Amino acid sequence: MVDRQKLVGTVLPEGSFTIDPEDHRIFCDAVFAEGWTGDVAHPMFLHLVAHCGKGPLEDFFELIGTRLEAGVTFGQGQLDYHAPLRIGATYRVITEIAEVERKQGRRRGPFDVVTCHIDVFDGDELVGRSRESYVVPVREEAA
Repeated sequence: MVDRQKLVGTVLPEGSFTIDPEDHRIFCDAVFAEGWTGDVAHPMFLHLVAHCGKGPLEDFFELIGTRLEAGVTFGQGQLDYHAPLRIGATYRVITEIAEVERKQGRRRGPFDVVTCHIDVFDGDELVGRSRESYVVPVREEAA
């Protein structure tokens, strides 16, 4: 069993993500933002760059001692923008486990809320941060 509290401060291996122009066009069509022009990416791409650039979700789940089938859910997210993202650019992604909080649900029982700070860089310039929280059931650890 992994003591998730001890993971606070852990930095995951650095990742990267490129905003492919065709993928951007398809995304904009899907969210009814067709006709998006210029080289600035749709604002939601900060989440996509951060989430996809941090690496495979399965690797993250292994680190925190769980798996998707255990009932892990996305809890919440927050995006902080420092500069616009550009279509066609490649961004560095650095993820840190920032907080682990044990909670007790009436129906779900005990669970951990694991919060990551995912910083997105253009070279050395911080262009944004995504805060992602995952709700991780504890019941599977007793088995």
